[in-house]
Amino acid sequence: MAVVFLRETQDRRDEGVTLATLGQIAEARGRYAEAAQAYRAGIATLRVVGDQINVAAILELLGAVLLRHSEEQAEGCAAFAEAVALWREIGLADREQAARERARALGCGEI
Repeated sequence: MAVVFLRETQDRRDEGVTLATLGQIAEARGRYAEAAQAYRAGIATLRVVGDQINVAAILELLGAVLLRHSEEQAEGCAAFAEAVALWREIGLADREQAARERARALGCGEI
């Protein structure tokens, strides 16, 4: 499996991105809990290497899957709130605004 190889070769950034990709595949197949688990693992891995851009992007994916397909609404909105904060910190105002709008459209209200 690709994740095992990446873990063994110490390529943590690629491991985190691969986990997120596996989450997207699981989500596309309707396996929402599995998708959320993969997104969480990818976020945790990418935090270790300080990849804030990918963390913010995957937080949005996590938030969306939780808001659309689970009872974990508070966690979904919290994921979006953290993504918004990271986009602001990184200085990507367009991504910050897009995340705010997506969160609002999914029922989080004003973030």
